[in-house]
Amino acid sequence: MRLMLGTVVLAWLALAPAYAEEKPTAAGWEPPEFMMIQTAREASFDGNVLTLKAIGPSTLLFSDRPERSVGQLPYDRFVKAWGEGRDSLETDPPNAAFSALSHDGEPQLAVVELLKPKLQGDEISYEVKVLKGIVPPNARQVALFIDGRRFSRAGKIDQNLH
Repeated sequence: MRLMLGTVVLAWLALAPAYAEEKPTAAGWEPPEFMMIQTAREASFDGNVLTLKAIGPSTLLFSDRPERSVGQLPYDRFVKAWGEGRDSLETDPPNAAFSALSHDGEPQLAVVELLKPKLQGDEISYEVKVLKGIVPPNARQVALFIDGRRFSRAGKIDQNLH
């Protein structure tokens, strides 16, 4: 968990100085497209449903150039916004990279499509389609890297998140 948190902190530190840059003000400016990261102490997968357990406090967001924004989105807002709008993640589900350690310490990587998020306490679950790789039945030190571009274009991410 320290390694994963260290990686997230290093990524945040790399992006933080750029966050202070002024935002473009041109009439043609469009909101940035975000990538999202969700972390958890453990995960389970039954072949259909992936459950992240002991999740971090919020979903971390970051964007690339030219905006270079970083922010956090509480899980309840993330789940609520999933199906809103005509270009929602419900109608066009995102891909995500799953990264974790198996319980015997082996790295596990997979590409999945995420469907139907459900939040319950400190757990978030998704129906998933495994597109590449293997999602183990049990894992620890989990990170889910979610393609949030459609989420961003649908206006679901506030530009003032810090």
